[in-house]
Order: sequence, then C-alpha cells, then structure tokens
Amino acid sequence: MNKTIAITSALILGSIVTVPAFASGNVTPTPTQAVLSTTNNNTGGYGTTTCEPTYGGGTNCVTTKILIDKSVKNPQSGQFVDNLTINDPKYAPNDTVSFQLKVTNTSDQALSNVSVTDVLPSHLTYVSGISGGSYDNSTKTLTFNAGDFKVNESKTFTLNAKIAQASDLPADQGILCETNQSFVAVNNVQNQDNAQVCIQKPTLGTTSTMTKGGQVVYPSPNAKATPKTGAEMLALFALIPSSIGGLILRRKTS
Repeated sequence: MNKTIAITSALILGSIVTVPAFASGNVTPTPTQAVLSTTNNNTGGYGTTTCEPTYGGGTNCVTTKILIDKSVKNPQSGQFVDNLTINDPKYAPNDTVSFQLKVTNTSDQALSNVSVTDVLPSHLTYVSGISGGSYDNSTKTLTFNAGDFKVNESKTFTLNAKIAQASDLPADQGILCETNQSFVAVNNVQNQDNAQVCIQKPTLGTTSTMTKGGQVVYPSPNAKATPKTGAEMLALFALIPSSIGGLILRRKTS
C-alpha cells in the first residue's frame, strides 16, 4: 500500500495558510480552510475569531478581543465618570483635566504588544501621565504600548491634559463641550471609546463659584459710595438738645 502526502494551500483574506494533509491509499481528505470572522460583544468589545484546520479534519478557533473604557474626572467630586455633559460641573480655561483609560483583554488567549492611541480635542494639550508615550501636538495624538495582557487582565492608565487659555477659546461660546477619543488595537483588532468634558469661560469682571449642579453663583456687588452725611444731617443734630431736655423734665415730674 502506497502512502501519499499532499500539501494544500488556501488563500484566505490575502494570506496563505499551508496545511499538511495525510492520507492512505488513493484517498486524500481536503483540509478545512481557515475562517476569519468578526464578532461583536457589547461587554467584550469588537474582535475576530480565526479558525485553523487541524489534523484529521475539523478546526481550531481562537478569538481575539480587546476592550477600552474611557472616563473623565469630575472636577467637583473627583470621581471618574463616562462623560461630563453641559449640566455637570465644568472645567475652566487653564485647568488640567484627568482622563482614565482601562484596557481589558477579553480574548480567550494572551495578547502581546497592545497599542493605545488617544486623540485629544483641539483645545486640550497632553501634559503628563503616560511613561514612554509619543505625543504629536500637531494632531493632538498620543500613542503608547500598553504591553502584554493575560486572559481577562486589565490595566488602567491616567493621562492629564491642559485646557487652553480663555483667549484661545471660541469668543462666541460661553460653554464649550469637547470629546476625547481613545483607541486600542492588537492583531488587527480595534476597540474605541470616548469621554466628553465641558469648559466654561468666566464672565469678565466677576468671580464665580461653581455649585453642585454646575451653575454659576455670582457674588454681591460691592458698595461704590458710603451714605451721605452732608447738610441734611444738621437737622438731626438740632434735635439732640430737645431730646435731652425731655428726659430731664420727666425725671423732675416723676
């Protein structure tokens, strides 16, 4: 009985998968082609499942998924939240805003060289927080390597960005809301999340204090002049002797 060894190559999605197929006699089984499919899990992020043919038929499937969760620090409570809307506490020009990026490997395999990209809005500039990152001020883009991740492992990164000064903000907007975007990628799989922050410019000539509801409380104006004490006060002084005389008279008659 002769044994034959066949090498089958399949072109799948632009890549070549080469699989040895072993057979006896004149029968040569056709190996299952590799399959690449996209999956979407609301809690686990977007991902891909790659299936490779195995010896004797069948496939071995591996799913790659990665998740990023973006949040922004509330300037009043100090807690990180998903977004700060126009009804929430606001930042002021020249303030520093902290963003948090939580990256989680939701795959069924370990991942290596996970890349993170953060794109800041036009009126924020990255200042600190990420070690070894690369920042391009012209595109407001920060990139860094988040490293390797075990299955279900999470890592949290905090970056700080400075708001532009009031003169560089739009003159026709008292409150400006902007969105910070973050992306995570590994093995051609990407996930993305955003966080919004709102900036309020101070009113000229006033000092404002933010309340819990994010509204502005303006202080009472200072008095510009003291009450008058001119000639009209002389009539009041003239009444003092008569008042004293009345007191003496009551004492004598009592």
